[in-house]
Amino acid sequence: MSSYDAQMKITARAVDRSPSTPVLVTGQHTGERIDGRNGLEVEDAVLRDCDLSRLQVPAFGANGATFDRCDFSRTRLGGTLGYGKGAVYRDCSFVRADLSRAEPGIARFERCTFDNARLDGWFGSQAEFVDCRFTGHLRRVRFNGTVDPPEVAEAIGRERNEFTDNDFEAAELTDVEFVGGIDLRAQRLPPGPEYVLIDDLPERLRLAEGVVAEWPAGKERTIALDEVAVLRLVYRDQPSMFRRRNQTIPEFERIWQTVEAVEPRAS
Repeated sequence: MSSYDAQMKITARAVDRSPSTPVLVTGQHTGERIDGRNGLEVEDAVLRDCDLSRLQVPAFGANGATFDRCDFSRTRLGGTLGYGKGAVYRDCSFVRADLSRAEPGIARFERCTFDNARLDGWFGSQAEFVDCRFTGHLRRVRFNGTVDPPEVAEAIGRERNEFTDNDFEAAELTDVEFVGGIDLRAQRLPPGPEYVLIDDLPERLRLAEGVVAEWPAGKERTIALDEVAVLRLVYRDQPSMFRRRNQTIPEFERIWQTVEAVEPRAS
């Protein structure tokens, strides 16, 4: 018997507490407490007003699942928040949740709150965020407006990730990237002189490459030219960039200072 076959299809009210049995939730559930301490798989299910707070779920998966007004606050998840047919989270709370061991995967988040949530290392290559709120310190996070890789886009039937009206005003962003055509002016971004919004990004990177090429010959110029080439590839579809100044080594900060300083021609 495969490990999948060994999972028991049960409701949240009838939890097998065997230490080796993950919980598989299917069907519709309203106002229930979900126990996923041994792992939790939510498949072809609709959960409304369910309590998944303060759990430690070593392996979480959601496939063809919808979560409405569910509470994931202070929960620690490993696994993926959406795969296969994906998952939708509406008006869910991830307050102080630790999601650093979970991939966002093929998921859509609408009006969700990520106050002081730990999202370290998130790469949202297939995830959508609409009218969500983020507070606290976000580290090493990449949001992508384009579904990546292309074979996943073909499989899920869309090329774009909707990303709009999200609130980052009370967040601290360190090494947080917006790529793939995200409209940053459709978001609420944190204020302060430590941050900068750089418009006309592809053109500025092109011009900065020419400036760097005029630096004195040596290791710094060689490394900088390689870095600019990588940045032009990563941000080729991104019209603008929002970044925190002085978050990288001085050599790379010099590149970004050059990007800020160049002036694209008026169209």
